[in-house]
Amino acid sequence: MNSRSLPLFGVLASFCYALPSLFSRESIHLQIANAFEAQSDWGPSMLFDQAMAFAWSRGGIVSAELLFFFISVLPWIILFAFLTLATRLMPAPRATRLRTIALLGAALLGSYGLWQSYHAYRTDVRPPLLTGPLLLLEESTTTNGRIYLDQRALAFAQMFDHHHAGGFSTPEEHLDVLESPLAWRIEDRKAPFSAVVLTYPFANSRRLFDFLSASPEWALGSIDNKGVLFRRTFTELKRPTLKIARQLFYSPREQSIWLGQAALVLEAAGQHTQAAALMDEALALTPQDPRILANAASLSAAHGKWHRAKSEAKMATSFDPKSISAHYLLALACMKTGALDAALNESAKLVQLAPGDASTQLLRARIAEAANDPATEAASLERLLEIARSQNQPTDGILLLLGQAWARAGFPSQALKNKRAALSGDLSSEQRKLVEESIELIESRIFP
Repeated sequence: MNSRSLPLFGVLASFCYALPSLFSRESIHLQIANAFEAQSDWGPSMLFDQAMAFAWSRGGIVSAELLFFFISVLPWIILFAFLTLATRLMPAPRATRLRTIALLGAALLGSYGLWQSYHAYRTDVRPPLLTGPLLLLEESTTTNGRIYLDQRALAFAQMFDHHHAGGFSTPEEHLDVLESPLAWRIEDRKAPFSAVVLTYPFANSRRLFDFLSASPEWALGSIDNKGVLFRRTFTELKRPTLKIARQLFYSPREQSIWLGQAALVLEAAGQHTQAAALMDEALALTPQDPRILANAASLSAAHGKWHRAKSEAKMATSFDPKSISAHYLLALACMKTGALDAALNESAKLVQLAPGDASTQLLRARIAEAANDPATEAASLERLLEIARSQNQPTDGILLLLGQAWARAGFPSQALKNKRAALSGDLSSEQRKLVEESIELIESRIFP
């Protein structure tokens, strides 16, 4: 092999490795939305997210995809350039060995990239309608008035240049209206809203959702795959249907994904019967799609059908071993059905896939507690504590759980350390009394 073979194969392997990024439009949309939310001081944003948002603002989705591809390919191009230079500076025998090893590595890298491209082609979603509440945003503009959007809806409105909510001087004011019915009424009296768009899973907007649902002045106008639209005037509720899915998408898989997403929104909106029927239609279209199976498992879990959720989540992981949501649901369903050893195994896989995710660490800690494995519980809670501190989140509750876990594991010094740290936090008088009593009990056993 001549000296020109390595840079050529290195470039080809690097491009193959980066190919999956061209199928990841969903992740691109979410990264850009994160960047827009961060610009409004609603959450953290990585430098990569900001770069994606900048590319989007300059050239739309194509520009963002090209930047994603370039960022994915660049490190490998640099590596193979360095290896090429090294082989040219080395003596011939050593250069030949290094070139052979590098070519084998390039072959493996390229093969891995092609396999991941096939996997991304089968599992990722690309239509914007499957990543953001675009239908609701479009429909909300027909109300001819002031529109209120929650954080994620506002981020997508900015991305796609839709009319969006205004009149808030600070992000905190916007969030106060979202989280407090009293603040909502005060703001609504200043300049009445004509429509409200709230996105699933209604993490911060549940109180406003419940308030609007109970208010005689508001009507639930539309439900789609990403959220709900409330209207000021009464209107017949527009629910997601298979007919609408077929009008929106040609691909049966995309129809199925849209229906599965919409079923979860229906469930969260209290439309339980309609949610189950819609999920059955989604499964009928693509019964072996891991994304649909994970959504079906989520709905079964919401209905308390844990054995069915376990079966659906297990099928989802068999088709997509890297699905975080499927592994999460499988671990949870195993715990709920009493299969604690299986739950521990699944939670171990889960934290490997998402080690920096707080919810996965908390689930593993819960499972370990149920399985009477305080060492694993404490290890997961320690990691959860690190994550909370890195994100400037409250740690009082974690410290309390950690103190209890260390006490059960037979490490009183660590238990006392965490319980005392919890006392310096914002505890209720009842919680503080219980912690102080537990500290006295542990100290009495150490120093009888």
